[in-house]
Amino acid sequence: MGGGFWGDVWRRARAAGFAVINSLIHSLFDRPQRLYHRSDPNQEFDLTPIILILPIGNWVLETACKTLRSWQRTELTCNLTLSINVSASQFLQSNFVSHIEALVRDYGICADRLKLELTESLLLMDVEDTIKKIGALNTIGIRLELDDFGTGYSSLQYLKRLPLDQIKIDQSFLRDIETDADDRAIVTTIINMSKSLNVGVIAEGVETNVQRQFLIDHGCKHFQGYMFGKPVPEEQFIETLKD
Repeated sequence: MGGGFWGDVWRRARAAGFAVINSLIHSLFDRPQRLYHRSDPNQEFDLTPIILILPIGNWVLETACKTLRSWQRTELTCNLTLSINVSASQFLQSNFVSHIEALVRDYGICADRLKLELTESLLLMDVEDTIKKIGALNTIGIRLELDDFGTGYSSLQYLKRLPLDQIKIDQSFLRDIETDADDRAIVTTIINMSKSLNVGVIAEGVETNVQRQFLIDHGCKHFQGYMFGKPVPEEQFIETLKD
């Protein structure tokens, strides 16, 4: 498979025993235009991407728990939270909550150090099941965040029923915040709504002091973006904490 992202995925998936990944990755290479979801109910449903997403998603979850276990043993990292994205396909699995609970138990991690980032698309599916699962995860102690808020089709009727810890403002609203009055109004509204719902708010894609200061002035004090650092290997990240 060579190097790069897909080469790394293949090596890790094969090590985990997912031999079927090989043919699936080649299938995606052959037809890269495939969508990961079905928008037309009459369209033939292709299971290949879902089969690929689930084992990789489970590997990410387990790796996150292993990392948190390691971090808990060191004073420098014991209070860190680790966030990971969870796909709708993964979240909708009937055993998703029990799987998370088992990982937390088996790795002996503090559940509130693991944050799951969920997409707004979940609110277009089985809403009641989504609310039930989020409530169950909340009971375990898992922290939950609604990712890329404002880019999907969130219904405020359902949003107020979700025991979320945080809403993430999508970077598309921050990119032109210095010049676009509409973006400033949207970001301000999301921050104020979060306060009213007693939900935390974080902004992604923060790259300038002007963006950061605007967010602070309007009550958002949590950020992520290249202004603070780019993705690096774990070892390098730990070294930056020592400085």
